[in-house]
Amino acid sequence: MTKQDSPNGDTCNITYDDAEREVTFYYLQSQRTEKTRLGDLLRRMFIEAMG
Repeated sequence: MTKQDSPNGDTCNITYDDAEREVTFYYLQSQRTEKTRLGDLLRRMFIEAMG
């Protein structure tokens, strides 16, 4: 896991799932999750709202 602090005060935890080839960005203060799946020819972004 990697952590990044943004200027607006939110902290983002970044994890990578090798089996799913998926990167997850979880923003602690806003409780928002963004997932990016990496494919051979296609890169798709999935955004989930956590609430």
